[in-house]
Amino acid sequence: MGSSVIATCSACGYQSEPLMIGGGMADFHALCAFPAYCAKGNHLLTINLFDDPCRCRTHRAVALPYNDPALVGEAGRNIVVSWNFDNRTAILTDGRYFCPACHQNTLSFADYGLMWD
Repeated sequence: MGSSVIATCSACGYQSEPLMIGGGMADFHALCAFPAYCAKGNHLLTINLFDDPCRCRTHRAVALPYNDPALVGEAGRNIVVSWNFDNRTAILTDGRYFCPACHQNTLSFADYGLMWD
């Protein structure tokens, strides 16, 4: 069952739409939705971690998932969401991440409270 998060920046006030994470019962073998950053479009989006490479659908540029060390300013102590797929684990913590709006490591993810299938 998938879950959802929302991203908020403490410096500039940026707030994402709710982001669906993971996959459902019918598609978890082929879908692992996860937040990512598209540098070409300078925006946050959701990608499928099964795609190789993961690309922004709008700009066709390679998108960097938010569990990549380049986007993690400071790892948090608590896990917000964790998804196991294809012998890998994708984790978002309550730490600080790169904000697509102000380019500071002040973006945080929080559980949005919506589960989906």
